[in-house]
Amino acid sequence: MKNCTDYYLYDKANDTLVRFDNGDIIFYGDKDEAEKDCYGNEYIVQYKDLNKKQKLKIAEQVIKQLKIKTMEKLTHEEVIKYVRWVYSECDTPISEIEWLSEMLLNDRPKKDIKKEFIENVKELLSQLNN
Repeated sequence: MKNCTDYYLYDKANDTLVRFDNGDIIFYGDKDEAEKDCYGNEYIVQYKDLNKKQKLKIAEQVIKQLKIKTMEKLTHEEVIKYVRWVYSECDTPISEIEWLSEMLLNDRPKKDIKKEFIENVKELLSQLNN
């Protein structure tokens, strides 16, 4: 995703991203929306401009949210490997969500889509192990 439009509020002094009360990182759809919530030493940044630590936190959150709905049959170790792959290979974790969304919006039965997704992730992980 070369023209990624997701924004985050980054507190540079504390090396943290602004989060909801439940601990989830806040993703902003546009810069104006982020500006309304920006305070003090927070900066509006895009995913591509974050450091590796923060990119991994975003990827982990996205994968954790996906795991709740689609990855019950993957081990914790497989999920972590998948998170690392998303971080290193995807322009943003959002591009992986877009791929998953396309699968979910397909007319096929949900159990077939879920099975295909898990098979794809396991295949990817087996390639990474080689």
